Amino acid sequence: MTSCIRFLNHDLLKLKRPLGISIFSEPPKSIEKLKVIAEDFRPPLIISVGDVVSENLTRYGLDPSIAIVDGRSLRRRRRTKVEAVRVIRVINEASTLSSASWKALRELISRKGEGTSLIYVEGEEDLLVLPATILAPPRSLIVYGQPSEALVVVIACDYVKAAFTNFLKKGRVLVKQ
Repeated sequence: MTSCIRFLNHDLLKLKRPLGISIFSEPPKSIEKLKVIAEDFRPPLIISVGDVVSENLTRYGLDPSIAIVDGRSLRRRRRTKVEAVRVIRVINEASTLSSASWKALRELISRKGEGTSLIYVEGEEDLLVLPATILAPPRSLIVYGQPSEALVVVIACDYVKAAFTNFLKKGRVLVKQ
């Protein structure tokens, strides 16, 4: 039996707002701006969440350490072009964070520096921004797209990790599957 965190609708509405620094530019300009942020912070890891973001990072010369994809963009199937040295497949249903997702993130974060790793999610990957930030080493950059709006960059630091952890502790429903 595995467990997962299921989010309630009012929590999902809160998560629709950008959780980090918004870069309001289209690629490749957005990736160039992200490169400047990466030069300033010298992140031990760059984790991308989302198929289009992961592809754009790779296409414009900023390979993520970990790319988290689900083979979809805006709910439409797509073929994601991200080369990886390691691939882990997990199941993570919509509106949830599965224990398998946390486990995969822990494993790949512990192997940092070995090339791009890929987490392929059957279900939805978007909420994995939260555990990626909580588990990532300080100064890591977690990058995701706010569709038709911005590239969002979350900087893993004690304050943000604590805020995300507190969010997960308040009012979420732990479900045994």
